[in-house]
Parts: sequence; C-alpha cells; structure tokens
Amino acid sequence: MFNIRPYVDGFVTKWNRQTGNYVSWVQEEDAESTNSLFQTWADNRIWWLFPPISILQQVVNKIILEKPSAILITPDWKTLSVMAKLNRINMGCEILPKITQCCPEGLGISAANSSLPPGRLIAWRI
Repeated sequence: MFNIRPYVDGFVTKWNRQTGNYVSWVQEEDAESTNSLFQTWADNRIWWLFPPISILQQVVNKIILEKPSAILITPDWKTLSVMAKLNRINMGCEILPKITQCCPEGLGISAANSSLPPGRLIAWRI
C-alpha cells in the first residue's frame, strides 16, 4: 500500500502493533513512549496511525499542525466529521476491506460488551 513502510505505530499495545516501534496507551517495557498525542510526529519517520474514533478529530488536527509523513486509517463513513479535512490534506487514499474482515475484536471490545464499527476502512497517505 502506497509503496512505503511505516516505522512507528502510534496507537497500540505490544499485542496489536503493526511495526517494530510503537507508542502505547499504557506504560509498556517495549514501547518507545506512551500517548501518541503527546509525541512529535514530524520526526522524519513514517507513522502508522489507526486511532480510536473518539479522538480522530484530535489526530487530524495534529496532522494538520505537524505535517508528518503517515498512513492514517479511518472508517469509510461519509458523515465522518473529519472527511473534508482529510480530502484536502491527503496524498492518496485506498479503500480497505470491511472492518470485520481485517480487524479482529480485541479483549477490550468484548469486555465492554461492544462490537466493531460497521463498514469499510480507508487508508489515507498523509
């Protein structure tokens, strides 16, 4: 996808990271730091960003401010509040499979008696 390889995963734990380097929500021995929103993204690395929907607006605002090199994963929802901003700042996008086909439900989702959001995902090259 996009012929680039992300270097650091911004919103994960050691159990679901997609890269060797990652920033976790909680203190973890292998994580390079905690809370990606407090880190500098404009650091000449390519970031893999698949944030919770609840902080997507903050993430997009940080992208606009810092202008990092990144791949951002979001739901493909026409009503997504950040869709207009993403259409202005992206260098390309790719529609991904349905969320249920590419994202296994983690323990947190089942513990909260919740489910994955419906629909497809979009990968945005930022």
